[in-house]
Amino acid sequence: MNPDLQPSEDDLLHSLFEESFEEESEVLKENPFFHSLLEDEKRYTDYCLIATGGMKNIFKVFDKKTGRHVALARLRDEIPVEIYENFLLEARLTSLLEHPNIISVHDIGLNSKDEPYFTMELKVGDSLKDIIQSLHNQQSEYVQKFSLHDLLNIFIKICDAVAYAHSKSVIHLDLKPGNIQIGTYGEVLVCDWGLGKVIGNTVFNNYEDLMLNPDFLNDITLTGQIKGTLGFMAPEQTEKNGDKSPLCDIYSLGAILHSILTYQPPLSGSKEEMIERTRQGDLDLAVQNSSQTKIPHSLIAVSEKALSLEPKDRYQSVHELKQEIDQYLKGFSTKAENAGPAKELQLFIKRHKITCSLAFCFIFIVITGTSLFIKNLNKSIYSELQAREIAERASQESREAQAIAERESSRSQEALSLAERANERSVESMKLFEAQKEKAEKAISLYEAEKNQRNSYLKDASRRFMIHIYKLTDFDVYVYPVQSLNLALKTIKQTEDSHKEATPEVFTQQKSYIYLIQQKFQLASQASSQFGGVKEIVELSLDLPMKNELLRPEAIPEFFKRAKTVPYGHFRNVSGKMVSYDGAVRKNIEDHSIFVRETILHHNHRWNSENFHFDKTKKHLKIHGDNLINLGVHSHLARGVDSKIFFSFLTYLKLKSLDLSQSDFFDLQQIQNLELTQLNISNTLVTNLSPLDEMPHLQELIVNYDQFPPQSLQQIPSKIKITYTK
Repeated sequence: MNPDLQPSEDDLLHSLFEESFEEESEVLKENPFFHSLLEDEKRYTDYCLIATGGMKNIFKVFDKKTGRHVALARLRDEIPVEIYENFLLEARLTSLLEHPNIISVHDIGLNSKDEPYFTMELKVGDSLKDIIQSLHNQQSEYVQKFSLHDLLNIFIKICDAVAYAHSKSVIHLDLKPGNIQIGTYGEVLVCDWGLGKVIGNTVFNNYEDLMLNPDFLNDITLTGQIKGTLGFMAPEQTEKNGDKSPLCDIYSLGAILHSILTYQPPLSGSKEEMIERTRQGDLDLAVQNSSQTKIPHSLIAVSEKALSLEPKDRYQSVHELKQEIDQYLKGFSTKAENAGPAKELQLFIKRHKITCSLAFCFIFIVITGTSLFIKNLNKSIYSELQAREIAERASQESREAQAIAERESSRSQEALSLAERANERSVESMKLFEAQKEKAEKAISLYEAEKNQRNSYLKDASRRFMIHIYKLTDFDVYVYPVQSLNLALKTIKQTEDSHKEATPEVFTQQKSYIYLIQQKFQLASQASSQFGGVKEIVELSLDLPMKNELLRPEAIPEFFKRAKTVPYGHFRNVSGKMVSYDGAVRKNIEDHSIFVRETILHHNHRWNSENFHFDKTKKHLKIHGDNLINLGVHSHLARGVDSKIFFSFLTYLKLKSLDLSQSDFFDLQQIQNLELTQLNISNTLVTNLSPLDEMPHLQELIVNYDQFPPQSLQQIPSKIKITYTK
């Protein structure tokens, strides 16, 4: 054999590899399950149309990869390709909402014709719309299976799904019975998120949350058309530029609750008529369903509140709506119905049927026994009187009638004996009456204890509200003074109106405190309870001249002079809040500068206020002098709030130029939030120049020669011009 023709070592290895690959391929061909996974294009077979909607068809198909039947959604043939993206975004949105009561999406893709599709769980059962229609038609199978209690539990699961979606900043915008699937074993699924929208500026922590970015999904509902289902869509959805918010879904949940209660939608008629009635809030609200069953007033009130025309009048979260239904199912009144004492007592008796029934039985027995006792006692007394009368007449007769008189006397004695026995029975009856009375009083005390427990719960809720109010008045007041104080007053008023007997005294005291900050001294004096120092300051300020609900400029120094006479340690903080509110409300900035000057004087006791010169035209302030240190105040944080801010008294003067020369001022952090273009700190005690990095508008800094080391000046941003002065 020719040596040159012998195979090399590489050729032998290549030959062995090919033989091994061919053997492996033969083995794979003998595994049909593995082979079926490779045929991706033929994954779904046995198409069976099970539902048709406005845009898409739903098929029951067999998934060869998983060996199970699933539901496949595909756009109808006449739908243009421009809709493909929105269709796929609906699938992506639904797949990212992982909740037991939201339909699960298994797969998203394109078929051989490049048509989009997605697959979902295939649930056997009825839609809530079919169930309500069957109940409306009085079908016995559904009437027995779906009581009001069962329907309300279904509604609670719907609320859970929507609340979860809202927590992810997603709103459905097309909630209706037809989009709620009820499984054979009680599963509840919210479907068809095709009109879903992401709201707000949510911070996302993972890939799934990132795909819910508003810039990525929100074009789904921005086609300029009314989208949703009339009768279940909120009035603001009928407007082209209406505000789409979670309150739209709460309106739809109210419409679903109305359908559950009445077996019919809250609105009917032509499209134009229904749109107009929706915008006017003209709904068909019934008090009984098609089976002539009266609907509980508690639930009617809940439905009507959720269906309010104005979003602010509805429940402000799905949790509030769900809590109302939970209250009803537990036998309590709902907040929406505003139940009176009689209704509360009725519900209490309903919750404690056995105890109250026993108490009522005991009371009935006592009353009946007492009545019988009185009746028998009257009979005994009458018999006794009659016997005595006969005895008296007999004693006056002749001796011949003595025998008769003696017999009558004996009869009289028997009557007396009967009366004594009756008296003994009456004592026993009274003892029984006292025992039953004691049991009845225990039942009543049980009711009082539950009422007190509820009041205690309301007081705990009031304390939580108080923490919120402290945040508004001690922190937010420096950022949004008008809005935060008005919101705090509104919260206090709502709490007092709803649960006056359980409202803590500190609510009223805090109200007078807020009125002091707003310079509304008359309203502060009318509060039934006030903090000690606040009360004295308010009383000293009642005669000060006012204009447009604010102190006149000439009265501002007098106000601070009087306030200093009151030993109230918190007035330093109050004055900072007052200057913030005054700057936000007072229109004349020169008048506001007087309030600023007096506030600075109050915080720098030995400083001379004549060293304050404000030029509103140039937006320039020259402030100097010994003992000038504090130009602002730190926020006093509410419990549980980690943020911290510094509020400068000069904020609302809108300064462009500030001259602090010839003063004891040393802390630039107090003015770093001002939008200054020129700052003079010559002949001051400033040593730390790092806050200048946080002053992006500053263009010129005026200092002394040799006031700062060269290395400190080199750290100043290059855009700031340094000017030296003597």
